[in-house]
Amino acid sequence: RLLSRLQAAGVAVQRLALAPLGPQHLVPWLCDSLHAAPEDAAPLAALLHARTGGNPFFTMQFLQLLESAGLVAYDAAAGRWGWQVERIAQAPLPADVVELMIGRIQTLPPKTQYALTLAACIGNRFDAATLALVSEQDLDRAHDDLACAVAEGLLIAPGPADTHGHAFLHDRVQQAAYALIPAERRQMVHLAIGRLLRDRGAPAAALFDVVHHLNIGRDCVRDAAEREAIAQLDLAAGRRAKAATAHEQALELFNAGLGLRSEEHTSELQSRVDISYAVFCLKKK
Repeated sequence: RLLSRLQAAGVAVQRLALAPLGPQHLVPWLCDSLHAAPEDAAPLAALLHARTGGNPFFTMQFLQLLESAGLVAYDAAAGRWGWQVERIAQAPLPADVVELMIGRIQTLPPKTQYALTLAACIGNRFDAATLALVSEQDLDRAHDDLACAVAEGLLIAPGPADTHGHAFLHDRVQQAAYALIPAERRQMVHLAIGRLLRDRGAPAAALFDVVHHLNIGRDCVRDAAEREAIAQLDLAAGRRAKAATAHEQALELFNAGLGLRSEEHTSELQSRVDISYAVFCLKKK
């Protein structure tokens, strides 16, 4: 949304695409990490690259997995790290980073796993107060549930001056936690979160978060009055997005609200969709 607003304001945006690491980059990284000679690190670097595709986050997590599984171990007597590439190549290890992170999350206590799945629904960044609200427990208990994930390095705890709360270490960690929710339950989880945020008096600044969750779960809403109430929230959020020149987001919100309303109540909202779409097209030109 920020990039769209910058471009709409005429700000020149330069995008830099970061390519994956190659084996030639992994060799010096392993030399530094394991205090190994380049000729010793090269076979392990090739294997890591084949398994991870050079994704930096996956590579680091994969190496940590090898260490925890004893496939890369420190020999105190010899004063060096050791490994056997052939043994690593034959080990039944995760095929991708999400599978790897799911495995790590599943080693945590059940209450921490549950907290992470709810946090993954909230977003990449979340505050413990919101998690306490959606998990229907006090703030201290929410902090306790997150402490283990922070200790394991899956979450980044907020610093003294940080007002944004906790953050997942990487979007793949959030994706893995979200994947632990059965697909058939995800809409209901989002709907429950949206209802709690709405009914417990979430601050006005959280309007976009409220409608985000309610819209994901809208197919589970059967009550006509509640569908109309959600449509009104979409209208309010769409107006706010439009005022902030986030025309594409406004259009999505207006359309979401339109889909929730019965035919006799669509005319006013439809006009706003048409206006928003026209403004969006003009801005794009």
